[in-house]
Amino acid sequence: MDKESPFSVGDVIKNRYELVKRISQGKFKETFYAVDPQIRQIALKIEKQYEEEQTGVCIEAAILKILAGSKHFPKFYEYGSHKNYKFLALELLGPNLIELVNYKKPYRFSLHSVLKFGIQAIEILHRLHSKGIVHRDVNSENFAVGNEPNTSGTFYLTDFSMCKKLNEVGGKITKPTTRGKFRGSLMYASLNSHKFIELGRHDDLISLFYILVEFFNGTLPWSGVTDVEEIKSVKEYYQGIKLLKSLPKQFLEIEQYISTLDYQTDPNYQFITSLLNQAAQENNINLNQPFEFEEEINEERKKIMVRHAKYNNKVKKIISDIDQEINKIRIQKNKDLNDRIEELEQEKQDQIDQLRDPQQLKVQVNVINILHKLKKKYQQQYIEEVEQGQNENQFQMMKIGSSKRFLKPNSRSLLFSPTSQSSGSIKQMNRFGSLSPTSFNQANSSGSFEIRQQSQSNGLQIARARSQSYKGSERAMSPINKQEKVYSPLSQTNDITQFPSNLGMDRQFSPIQIDESPDSQIPRVNTVQQFRNILGSLVDSQQDEDSTIKITHYTSISISFFCTFSYNINF
Repeated sequence: MDKESPFSVGDVIKNRYELVKRISQGKFKETFYAVDPQIRQIALKIEKQYEEEQTGVCIEAAILKILAGSKHFPKFYEYGSHKNYKFLALELLGPNLIELVNYKKPYRFSLHSVLKFGIQAIEILHRLHSKGIVHRDVNSENFAVGNEPNTSGTFYLTDFSMCKKLNEVGGKITKPTTRGKFRGSLMYASLNSHKFIELGRHDDLISLFYILVEFFNGTLPWSGVTDVEEIKSVKEYYQGIKLLKSLPKQFLEIEQYISTLDYQTDPNYQFITSLLNQAAQENNINLNQPFEFEEEINEERKKIMVRHAKYNNKVKKIISDIDQEINKIRIQKNKDLNDRIEELEQEKQDQIDQLRDPQQLKVQVNVINILHKLKKKYQQQYIEEVEQGQNENQFQMMKIGSSKRFLKPNSRSLLFSPTSQSSGSIKQMNRFGSLSPTSFNQANSSGSFEIRQQSQSNGLQIARARSQSYKGSERAMSPINKQEKVYSPLSQTNDITQFPSNLGMDRQFSPIQIDESPDSQIPRVNTVQQFRNILGSLVDSQQDEDSTIKITHYTSISISFFCTFSYNINF
């Protein structure tokens, strides 16, 4: 998105979506929190439409339509055009994993939360893979809980910009013969990605495995390392017991099983889930219990709802008293008191305006707002603890007096102040793929890198860079930090396939509009059916035996880089 965004809070997109708050902003795309005519809270992604280029929101819309009806994926509402921009309206989700782990100390998950999340995440990847799609960017920021009271303990997978269809030949999964490129984030990318091997379902699983280890230990051995080759070497060294010595033995079995898988092998998701359940049983963990953060969110929600009810009841009592006073005056039929009645009527209207409607309550009790409220509460608590500790230390030093011994404050009681950090030189590229002279480590001759800077949320801002050493037997006390750099591939010329002339470009698609209200007059258009209709004539004319549409995808990024890659959708 341009530096001077043409959109601001209060704007209405397509005479339908009012922008309430900007969530994130990149160079070519930004995301807003918005509401529709049904006062439904949504996330709205807006991306600049460039001539002859496919937008990222179009690809994401197509994937969400393929995944429609699945429990752990955001609902798709509408895709369309507004001026020279494409937009995608989808379900507004709650906080992601990074925000959930960092709202209070000890900045890590309990074994209960790790196992409970792991079981949900395995189910999510199973559903995605069952559609023949590999995510290729499984990381902690792409898992988020729902934003409603009944979904605060349900995780969703997001961001499908790097997804790719599994390679099928004659209905069978076949290992690609072409050399792959680096995909995903450095923190969680599998060794196959470092080795430029085409990623499959097992690579998504190993990325998830790294997340589980990090969120239990509070760090990974390569946390804070910026050199690509060094990260690869550390990942190769820290395997097995070296990585997992503080985790239940079932994690070693999971890692060993994943290491036996290859591109063609269909993973046994049930086996992995059974090992996580076994770890819970051996550690006397009841996985039917809600997440720890979920319990606290639910408790805070109850408090907000009680305060809301008490406030409205108080205002309603005032309104009732005003009505009684007005009735007494009218019974007297004294014209001299007409001015007093007008004053009371105005006072009554003022009180009615003070009543909080259900929509205000709905916004107050969504998970994002509740977690933000809890985080502020704990931050204030930690500050008070530091101040109290400092006062106690001063008192102790006064008592020590002439001994000249000084007591140091407990470093673990200090408040961690998250700040964005970045380090390491990078290889920059412009929107058309040309590289700047700045070197980035040692680019492999068969696979180049680009750094995509993720846009920061207006909510929690946590930095990924960490310098502490990894100790598997000691659970780190510092916050789990946000992945600041995500490496995405620089596609080569032979990796790009232009649109067939009779397929048409994205700008020619009719907007896809979906309204959940039963009396809506908005037409419901099926994206997959659109592709199938277009594909029918394409296959008839070109005799494409595997019925594959190859889409050139120009994805948006948050700093002045631009990358392209081809995305295949099979029907």
